Order: sequence, then structure tokens, then C-alpha cells
Amino acid sequence: MINLNYHHLFYFYTVANEGSVIAASDKLNVAQPTISAQLKSLEETLGVPLFIRTGRGLALTEVGKTVHKYAEDIFLIGKEMIQTINAHGPGSVIHVRVGVVDVVSKILVCHTLLPVFKNFPQMKIICVDGKPADLISKLSRQELDIVLSDEHIPHGTRIKAFSHLLGESSISFLIPERIDTEKLDVFPKCLETHPIILPTENTIIRKTLDHWFHDQNLEINPIGELEDSVLIKETSCEIGSIFAVPTVVEKQTCERYGCKILGRAAKAKLSYYALSLERRVKHPGVALINERAKGELFKSIKEQ
Repeated sequence: MINLNYHHLFYFYTVANEGSVIAASDKLNVAQPTISAQLKSLEETLGVPLFIRTGRGLALTEVGKTVHKYAEDIFLIGKEMIQTINAHGPGSVIHVRVGVVDVVSKILVCHTLLPVFKNFPQMKIICVDGKPADLISKLSRQELDIVLSDEHIPHGTRIKAFSHLLGESSISFLIPERIDTEKLDVFPKCLETHPIILPTENTIIRKTLDHWFHDQNLEINPIGELEDSVLIKETSCEIGSIFAVPTVVEKQTCERYGCKILGRAAKAKLSYYALSLERRVKHPGVALINERAKGELFKSIKEQ
């Protein structure tokens, strides 16, 4: 991996904007030989020429134009970061308004937000749940900073918003610890013969499960179909039925509800997204949630 020197990149960016080393030298108050040496080092690092001489000035090569565009974005982000930090000085509270699609696992949401609660007391999270259309509407009115969802922004939506993939997860089937699994049929046949509670048919997880059931030639007759993920867990644990959860939170679910893993649908994939009005996330709280989810929560599923 190339170790990019951002100091060299800044000199390049200034020369490109000013049109010559002489003009960049005057603007930066840096000696011309120093700037020329920095440009040479950057070109050697990248392995391509970035400028061609045109009379007394310099013009960007095609690769140079590409590098300039990236440099522009990089330094714009840096400027926005400083502005954001200055806007939230010491002792100030940064509000993070989070919408959660109601069918998304609450344990998953909890562990997505937990690092913010634990490590950043200057951030105050305001969390509401609801239907996707309602939450996206609130997002468009800037009543929310982010929406956590199990589906991306629907095609044809008039609202200009962006879907940031947090991660993917397979699906696990759990059963209360007290149930003697030795007496059950082998997995996945037991899903047909033992009581099972499933999410309702309008949910993404149910649609994903139905496809997997079809691929496995399984005929599933659930004893109940519930939309609320917490109600599914509570009911299943009371009556001893099988239920499904995203594999990414199977460990936490087992610990909390006293369950054990019956089996996994490895090829049944669920995707989780952070929806925002920004293509490039600027809000520090939203950026933190995104990065923590990608770097910690969903990293665990890849290691299983």
C-alpha cells in the first residue's frame, strides 16, 4: 500500500491551482526548490508524472487531473472536520438523532449505538423507531440525522438520500436452553417439525427466510407471525419455540434470553444500512456510528 504524504499532496494541490511553482511559492511562502522537490517525491511515490510544462507554467496530465480531484475532496473534508470541531467546543453537546426501522433487531441497534454511549458522553443520542417511509420522510425534513434500516433507499424515492452499507449477516435459528435438542429432528428438518415463530411476511428477514426455506425444500408452518423482534424472542422463550435472529447478534441474544444455537442459514444474507442525506457523512455522531458498526459489530460476523 502506498504511504501517501499529505504534505506533498498539499503542495501539488496548490501548484495545480496556481498554475506554476513560482505562484505556489509566493502563496505558500516556501522556496521554489522545496516545492519542486516535494512534487518530484509525490510523482515518484505515485509512479506517474502529474504535470507537463506549457511555456512558463505547468499543466496537469490526465492522471494529474484525477489526483487533483481527489486532493480537492480530501482537503475539503479536512476543512469540514475543523469547522465541525470548532462548532462543538469543549463542554458542548452534540445531538445525534437516530431513526430505527421498527423491524430491525433491537439488540443489533443497541450494540451499534453502545460505543457512542460508552465512549463519547458529549454526544446525546435521541432514538425513535417507525416505518421506513415515515422515517425517511423525517430524514428529508432534517428531523433525523440517520436512519438504521435493513434495506437501502427504495428505487424511485423522490427524496435525495444515500444508503451506506454497514454490513451483512447470515441468519441463525435459536431455541431456549431448556429444550432437549437431542429429541428434535436434525437441522434444518427440525424447523418443519418443531414449533417456530417467524417475522411477518412484510419484513425483509421473512422474505429472506422464505427464499432460504424454498432452496432447502422446507415446508414451514409457523405457529405465529409477529412483526416486533422483541416480542418474537419473548414469546418464543416462554413457549419453547424456535426463532430466527441475525447471526451478528446470536451470541448476545443467547446470553440475554437463555437460548442456544440450533443452526445457521449461512446463505441467507441480510444487509443493514445507515441512511442519510449526505453522500459523504459530515455529522461526527453519524460518522462514528457508521465506522463503529463496520469496524466492530459486523467484523465479528466475518470472523465466524
